[in-house]
Amino acid sequence: MYKWEVIPQDGVKLYNTELNPIIERILASRGINTHEELQAFIDPDFSQEHNPFLLAGMTEAVIRLNQALERGERVLIHGDYDADGITASVLLSEAFSVYGIDTDIFVPTREDGYGLQREAILMAQARGFSLIVTVDCGITACDEAEFAREQGIDLIITDHHTPSEIIPAAVAVINPRLKHCLYPFKDLAGVGVAYKLAAALLEDAAHELLDLVAVGTVADLVPLKGENRLYVKQGLLELGTPRVGLGALMQMAGIDPECVTAGNIGYTIAPRLNAAGRLQDASLPIELLQTSSYDRANEIAGKLDALNRERQQIESSITEEAMGMVEPSARALILYAHHWSHGVVGIVASRLVERFYRPTILLCRDEDGKLRGSGRSVSGFDLVGALRRCEAHLERCGGHAMAAGLSLQEEALPAFIAAFAEVAAEIDDELLVPKLRIDAEVTLADITESMLTDLELLAPFGMGNPQPNFAAKSIKLVEKRLVGKQSEHLRLGLVGEGGQVASAIMFNQANRFTDVDLGEKLNIAFRPTLDEYRGRRSISLRLQDFVQVKELWLVTNPCVSDRVFSPLPQEAKNYFFAPAHNFTPFFIRAGDKVCMNLTEQESGSSLILLTTALSQEESRLQASFNYSVDTVLVYNGKGQKSLLAPDRGALAAYYRYFISKEAINLAQFAKDFSLYFSVAYSVAASSAHIFKELGLVEFRYDAGVLTIKPLPTAQKQELSRSQNYMALQTWNKEDVS
Repeated sequence: MYKWEVIPQDGVKLYNTELNPIIERILASRGINTHEELQAFIDPDFSQEHNPFLLAGMTEAVIRLNQALERGERVLIHGDYDADGITASVLLSEAFSVYGIDTDIFVPTREDGYGLQREAILMAQARGFSLIVTVDCGITACDEAEFAREQGIDLIITDHHTPSEIIPAAVAVINPRLKHCLYPFKDLAGVGVAYKLAAALLEDAAHELLDLVAVGTVADLVPLKGENRLYVKQGLLELGTPRVGLGALMQMAGIDPECVTAGNIGYTIAPRLNAAGRLQDASLPIELLQTSSYDRANEIAGKLDALNRERQQIESSITEEAMGMVEPSARALILYAHHWSHGVVGIVASRLVERFYRPTILLCRDEDGKLRGSGRSVSGFDLVGALRRCEAHLERCGGHAMAAGLSLQEEALPAFIAAFAEVAAEIDDELLVPKLRIDAEVTLADITESMLTDLELLAPFGMGNPQPNFAAKSIKLVEKRLVGKQSEHLRLGLVGEGGQVASAIMFNQANRFTDVDLGEKLNIAFRPTLDEYRGRRSISLRLQDFVQVKELWLVTNPCVSDRVFSPLPQEAKNYFFAPAHNFTPFFIRAGDKVCMNLTEQESGSSLILLTTALSQEESRLQASFNYSVDTVLVYNGKGQKSLLAPDRGALAAYYRYFISKEAINLAQFAKDFSLYFSVAYSVAASSAHIFKELGLVEFRYDAGVLTIKPLPTAQKQELSRSQNYMALQTWNKEDVS
């Protein structure tokens, strides 16, 4: 269950364009404040591109590469095995080849270890390379940089990961995240940094490489804003007429190149490129991106598709095993099994974060007996920063705030778990609640084809520019069924308050089928899509979440109100009211309004305002009025709470009063104890239940008269034995200020 966070749009200034006002407000809420910013966002062009030489180290890198060109040196590109590193490696290889530099690519396997290693440096030396250029790695390779210098090999580092305090001693280090780097945009992917080096060499000719930039940028989940938005949007245009290898991969996955989206990259193309590096090595996807042979491209695409299916099976198996190891109360999860696949544990960590919303690290054992793993975080908790606070127990770590990798000796695992738990103990509770951003509250009537056409102008969607979520309230459920090959998806038929009909689907949420019944009203969070089938277009909703609309019965008593609102716990209510709820008469006051500060769980519910009857005459007006057993009752006023939860002294007085009379008229009871009529009903009810639980009385209620039968008792009874008493006292002591 998500905590919905509705983005405020009150007072948002519109641009007075022809765009749908809902879309304009969403743009404004995302920081688009002027016509110029609106135009730059919707239709970015290369005038927004920053000079690559603003990157610290770029000048030194270009000088050294020009020397390599003049001297005829061989340059080794050292990449990484994920989609970002693979695309960056191929991009720089093509750029160097166009520039005239003799180059080759080396990408280690996961078994070799992440990043620049001494073995790779020795291999480069043996093969006659005098210069190594890293892509998507190297920013923490201080020892390796010194080792390369000792071997007579120069090093240029291009990376985008978070730097440590100490920077490797290299000919040039290019990373927009360096503290001394004044480059205006800090969120480039590894392939984006490599592209900047290519642009410094080739100038505008580097634009032809943006298909690779788009794939790597989306795959690495960096924010799609600023230059990243420009590069992905232009890269998607390049993918409309794809290079041979990507064309084969799209055909294998059923993607129309003319309609390719960032979502296609993230969910379809990138996983296939990543699969080889996860299970074998990156040679196949590199060859795929470089080949001009259609036959070879189709062959490799088929192999990558098969590897991706194998990866999915391994992922499913590890996920199932890891789920059984989770301690749900932990503030962070560190799970270890020696046989898990290192190439897949990062994905499983993501799955566990989705399920439990806790920072999660999964570890496995490599061939050398060391533990290696990957972690994923929740928004607001800097994972790589947390790992660096535990560096005394690690051999190495690196990454970003949201994703990181690490390695350590197995004997250090208990100490690392303890150290990380200390860091995780600092996490605010608020950070451990998954949040769902609601960009706009709408009616189903607002969702039109023209509105969705305007919505597409916000694409490409991804990190930093998520696809907007909309919320609609009081939507009636008229149909529900499970769909999919394994009945894993939930499809709902919905009707809005204005009679609008909508079809909605919730992927992989078959478990929520029993959460709702036909005829119930729901508040829904969704993403609208425009589907086309056999030439017919229709709007459908992809549900992100739904909550049943609860009726909150706000029980107010103006005479004791202090505008403090407190929901009565179900446990207390079960004892507090008689089964038919006749002990507290109400009457509805139409048109009343009240300022409430309810919890998030209740804030989306329908509110019915009530007031307690102050006299017997008022109560008769609502003699037949009732409410459902699962109604949430919200009481107003600390003073009212104290009245409704009698203390020991009050109970002693009520007990003496009860046993002195055979039949108690509750109107008289109210007068005798100076209670409001409705309060008297509730107090008499709760007291009678308490006395019955303690074995002191039997009672019967009928038509405003409480009949009490005292029971013989030989010893004093402890009030703590009464569940009703304890529930009411707990409620009364809750801080609701």
